[in-house]
Amino acid sequence: MDNPLISIIIPVYNVEDYIRPCLDSILAQTYTNFEAILVDDGSKDGSGRICDEYAVKDSRFVVVHKENEGVSSARNRGLEIAKGEWVLFCDSDDTLYPYSLIILIKHIDKDIEFIVGGYEHYNSKGEIVYSIKDRTCTLISKSKVLKYMYKPKLYSYLGLVASKLYKLSIINEYNIKFNESVFYNEDRLFAVNYLTKITKKCIYDTTPVYKYFIRESSAMGILNHKFDKKFVTDFDAFILMKQYICDSTNNYYLKYLAQLNIIYSGQRILQLMKKYKIIDPEISQHIHSGIKEHVGKLPLIRYQAGRIKRFVKRIFLETKIKTVNEAI
Repeated sequence: MDNPLISIIIPVYNVEDYIRPCLDSILAQTYTNFEAILVDDGSKDGSGRICDEYAVKDSRFVVVHKENEGVSSARNRGLEIAKGEWVLFCDSDDTLYPYSLIILIKHIDKDIEFIVGGYEHYNSKGEIVYSIKDRTCTLISKSKVLKYMYKPKLYSYLGLVASKLYKLSIINEYNIKFNESVFYNEDRLFAVNYLTKITKKCIYDTTPVYKYFIRESSAMGILNHKFDKKFVTDFDAFILMKQYICDSTNNYYLKYLAQLNIIYSGQRILQLMKKYKIIDPEISQHIHSGIKEHVGKLPLIRYQAGRIKRFVKRIFLETKIKTVNEAI
């Protein structure tokens, strides 16, 4: 096995309470040929200063300071300056295990273009809340990994952009970027885009290489307390995924899963609106139009499409009733 350079891209924004454990976990890697690209996305706390400290401490740390434009913009900036053969993404409030890079790079081969590692979930107290028991390592096709993006065989959520190695040459050849107008599910969107461009095999290793911390301040955590209008971009992400898949394969089942998940996303958004008593005809119309345009051509899912259309109509009806009552 060669000694490839791994570019670890870490977007940083207002995480001064969490970033040191993240960076310390990178320093503790038993595989040492890496560059850690820290993209400070306009932090207002001490995060940027901490990044600079680590760059002084270790020349493998590269720091970029930029205006706040979101996590996707920060990751894209990291991709622009990455020099490694392979790319690993890590969030600044998560950590790696000391052996993480070793576990991942042992699978590097000329016939491999995507390497998936395992992960574990921890709560804010540092208690493990999710871990897969089975330790397996399998050589699989990209179509199967794409299927797992929608219907995981082992993990509850495979769309996490972290815990995976991506070939930088493929990212550059096809100009694969994070969509900066998508604020939810941008991880899975990037991974699906990448997978539709590769031509060789993938490795699926369930050995944990990533410690994912569940925090109430995260984008998904916010939805436990209120409705975030940006969550509508989850629906947009699934539409884009469907387009990537339809443009790259004739696999009927993958197309079916892509369309089905557009419906599921729309349902989740509308259900959250109902939960928080949000009446927004513009969002409802956006989902209704998206379903009409991107779902329904495959007979298997016409029933599901009908269900969500009825749900959207009910949202419209509630909107009209509220408007009439307010007028009275």
